Amino acid sequence: SVAAHLLAAGYGNVPTRPEPDGTIIDSPANSLLPRVGVWLMPDNKLPGILEDFLTFLIPDGDDLLTHADQAIASIPEGQRRFSDTKVAKARIHTWLAWQDEPGKPFGQAISARYLDPHMPAANVFASWLERTFFS
Repeated sequence: SVAAHLLAAGYGNVPTRPEPDGTIIDSPANSLLPRVGVWLMPDNKLPGILEDFLTFLIPDGDDLLTHADQAIASIPEGQRRFSDTKVAKARIHTWLAWQDEPGKPFGQAISARYLDPHMPAANVFASWLERTFFS
């Protein structure tokens, strides 16, 4: 869908699949179109959402994520109030609820070092941002 919109807008060399390290499409020659960066959450490979990406920032070996998964899975049939498409949201928010200061928003959870901004997924995303906006 994104590729179709970019092609319709006049961009060439639009890949049919996103680049694993983030897609950057330069503006066409003799065009006023801007350079475009495309990042599909969570990592340009897997289907998902922002909350899936954030789970990549949970430090390796953190057993609370396993407990969060078990807690979500143990909700009795008919009592779970969120759809399957919202499990990733429930998962990260459950995990965040069990931190030293429960309920921190995502940005504050990174500042508090609950989520690690130096995990490999964050480094790839930061590199793409740098290449897209500062190269």
